This record gives sequence, C-alpha cells and structure tokens, in this order.
Amino acid sequence: MTEMKYIFPKQLQSVAALAFIAVLIALLLILTVMVHMRNRKLKRMLEEQMAERRLLDKICSDFTAVYYVELNIGFFEILHINDGTNAKKMNLKQCDNFNYAADQYAVQYLYGKERQEFKEWISTGHLKEQLSRKERITYHYRSKPNPNQHEFFEAQAVKIYQDEKHFFALVGFRHIDDIMEKETTIQNQLKQALDETRLSNEIISAIAKSYCSIYRIDVQKDFFEEVSNDSEIHKLTGNRGCASEKLYQLCDTMVAPKYRPLIRPFLDVSTLSARLKTEECISTEYRMCDGSWHRMLFTVKKRDQSGNVTHVLCTVRSISDSKRREEDLNFAAEAAKREAEMKTRFLATMSHDIRTPLNGIIGMVNMGNQYADDPQMQQKIREKAMEALKYLVSLVNDVLDMNKLQSGELKDQQILFDLTMVLRELNQIYDERAAKKGIRYEVDWKNSTYSHSALIGNPVYLGRILSNVMDNAIKFSQAGSVITVWVKEETLDDGRAFFTFYCKDQGVGMSEDFIAHAFDMFSQESKTSRSRYEGTGLGLAITKQLVDRMEVLN
Repeated sequence: MTEMKYIFPKQLQSVAALAFIAVLIALLLILTVMVHMRNRKLKRMLEEQMAERRLLDKICSDFTAVYYVELNIGFFEILHINDGTNAKKMNLKQCDNFNYAADQYAVQYLYGKERQEFKEWISTGHLKEQLSRKERITYHYRSKPNPNQHEFFEAQAVKIYQDEKHFFALVGFRHIDDIMEKETTIQNQLKQALDETRLSNEIISAIAKSYCSIYRIDVQKDFFEEVSNDSEIHKLTGNRGCASEKLYQLCDTMVAPKYRPLIRPFLDVSTLSARLKTEECISTEYRMCDGSWHRMLFTVKKRDQSGNVTHVLCTVRSISDSKRREEDLNFAAEAAKREAEMKTRFLATMSHDIRTPLNGIIGMVNMGNQYADDPQMQQKIREKAMEALKYLVSLVNDVLDMNKLQSGELKDQQILFDLTMVLRELNQIYDERAAKKGIRYEVDWKNSTYSHSALIGNPVYLGRILSNVMDNAIKFSQAGSVITVWVKEETLDDGRAFFTFYCKDQGVGMSEDFIAHAFDMFSQESKTSRSRYEGTGLGLAITKQLVDRMEVLN
C-alpha cells in the first residue's frame, strides 16, 4: 500500500497549537471554578456544622448529660457529660447499650420506689413508643446526691430522625434542684394558704350555721346573691336577683302582719348607704308568721373612696330562744320585784299582825289578874286569849309552811285515806266558824256525787287546800250571806279518780288585775285588806304550791 504523506503548511501547525492551548486553558478555568465552588460548598457545610455544633453545645450547656441514641438497636453515643455527675463516675465510654447503661445508673443512684419507674420510662421501647406520637417527652425523678449535691433531675427525649430502618433521638438530663426548691416553697405557701382558707371556711361555716339566711347585696346595683340558707351552708346557692324585690317578698310572706309596717323601711336598699354612713352595722328584730323571732343585720362589707357604702352583708338569725330567755328573765325580774315589794310590805305590816294578838294576850292576862274572883269574866278572857293565840299560830304556820314548800323540806306522802271522813271533819269545822260570823254554811248534797271514797293520796295537802279556800270564803263574806260547797267525781280511768271541789260564796270577789297574781306570795287585793281582813297573803300561794305538787288539773 502506498504511504500517503500529508504536509501541512507551517501556518496550519501554529493554529492547531493555539487551539490546543485554548482548550487546555478552558479546562483549567472550568476546573478552577469547580474547585472554587466545591470549596465554597465545603466552607458552607463547615459553617453549618459549626453552627450546629455551637447550637448543640449551647443546648448541652443546659444539660448535665446528652446522648444520641438509636432506639431500634439501643446503640448510643455520648455527646456531653458534665464533671461532678453520677453518670461521669460510671465511665460509660466502654458501654454501647443504652438500656444496660440506664439500668446500671438506676441500680446505683436511684431510690427503690423510683428505680423501676425510671427504668420503664427510659427504656428504648418506651421512648420509641412515646416519640412516635410526640416530638418531645419529659420525666422527673430524684436520685442520690451527686458530687455537686444535685438530687432532682429532668430527663428529656427529643425525636431527631425516623425512617423504616432507623429511629434516632436525643436524650438529655439536667438538674432541677433550684426549680424544685421554688416549687416546694410555692407548694408550701399554697398548702399554708389552703389550710388557712380551709380553717377560715370552717369558722365561717360554723358561724353561718347560726343564721337562717345570708345575702351579699350590691347597694348601688340593688342586686343580691344568696350565700346560704337553712339547707345550704356557706356557699352560693345560685339564688340571685333584685335585692329590693327579694327583701320585700320576705317581708310580705314571712313577717307577721303586725311588724311589716315597721320592717319595710328597714329593708329599703336605697337608703342603706345613708343609714350606714357613720355605722358599721344596723339591725332590727321582728316576729315571724309562725310566731318565732328573727333578727336581721346589715353589715358594711365595702365602701368606695368617698366612704359611701357599696356592698353589705345581710344576715337573718333566729332569736326565739334568746327572746324567750329575755322574756323569762323579764318575767322573773318582774316576779322578783313584786315578791320583794310584797315581802317588804309583809315585813312592814307583820309587826302589827304579830303585836296585836300578843298585846291582846298580855291585856287578857292583866284583866284576868284584875278579875281573879269573877269566873265568868275569867272564861271570857280565856276565850279571847285563845282566839288571839289561834290567829298567831295560824300566822306563824303560814309563814313556816311557805318556807318549807319553797325549800323543798315538805315531804309528799301517798297514803290510804277516806275522802268522806276528810270532808266531814272540814264541814264541821267551817260550819262552826261560819256560824260565829253569822254566815250560813251549806253542803249541797244534791249536786255532790262521787262513788269512790277510799283513795290513795295526800289527805294533809287536800285538807290544807280546801281549808285555805274556805277560810277566804268566810273571811271575805259578810254576815247573812251563804257559803255553799259540793264535790263531784268527774271520771274514772286507769285506777285514778278525778274530783272537782266547788265553793260558792257571796263575798266581795276579786278584780281581774288581782286574779293575774292572786297566787303570788303576800299578795292581797288592796293595801286595806290587811287592816280590814286578817291574814298574811300567803294562803293562796300555799294552795298553789300544794296543787302543783299534787298535779291537779285546775
């Protein structure tokens, strides 16, 4: 084959060389740009890594330990551990199983009760389950003090990355002793406040029980809230509304009609502020429809800057018992006053009642000496002296018997007696006494009906009661008048006989005013009774005491 030779001109050779050089230069430029771009990318990546590292360092600075954990296989990497921690003492660099490391930590440094809870929470299975639903989870626990004297810790787990094969998370630990100290202080303060509030509520509830109702009233808005009533103690019952309407409704439906005109002005909410201008509370008492007594009290709860009342507390309280005691005390005081007056009058005039028969007896003795030889005069003198002595004995007996009744010295006796015999003896005695005064004494046998004469009771009490009644009938009746007595057996039930004793006279009678206290000690119809009619004023009082002892119906 014939060899062909191409011969280029020198110009063509120079052009080719230049083109080759240009290509080389272009390639160099491209490589330079690529290297520059790669360096920029590497620099940017380095800066990002540095930023991430700074961020990680900053995050780690808040934690005593941070671990990078692969939750599927339990492998972990230590990112950060502070000196002076319990984890630092464990030398975890030789361990690559997170569950094992956590178990060892729990066994060495956690208390028995919290140990198992911590191990369950920190296990990779539990962390994976929780972080599948949440981005972050936390857990608080207490450990044995580390060299830095930290005891309380918070564990945080944050999900970093998850795919079909891998599940990465950051697990960090930080001490929270300062937070726990503050929380403990706050909890103690809250507990103290709660205890104080509970104590206050108990006190208020106890106080509220003594009130029928409690209302909070906004005076300016005429609005009320019911705090408690008979069934709801110391809590808002839900009842609320117009205060004026509520108070007037209570007045018109529950207050006795007699007291309503007096109470309505007191309930006027529009005048409360003026009435409480210089007072802290105002109150009034009134009677209810059911007869009980209540006291209503308005107490200032709040004032504005000008001192005007804006809110009050309205309390309603039953005072029936105290009112009854007050009335009893007033009655007792009045009774004691009357008794003192009667005793004073009795003692002032008793000297006359005692001296008169004594002086009469002395006079009779002197007259007896003068008529020593006159048997008829001696007999009259002895009769007069005997009358004076009987009156004096009766006077002393009344005083002594009343004293025995009041002191309880007089003993009750239940004996068998014959009613007919008791009445026969009394009728004989008072028939003679009435005859001496010119009074006719009659027993109404027609109206006297009783079938039981043999009785068990106190014949002495019965005789004294009937004697006092008949003594008064004779004492206050005039000559020529008639006294009629009779007895009736009313019923017979359960072995008990009930008798009604009647005494009808034509005496001066008793006024209605005197009847009200006729059974009081030393009580007499008028001041002239003692001088006109003999007696101590103790007869009916003794009768009343004896009647009460015998449980007489009337």
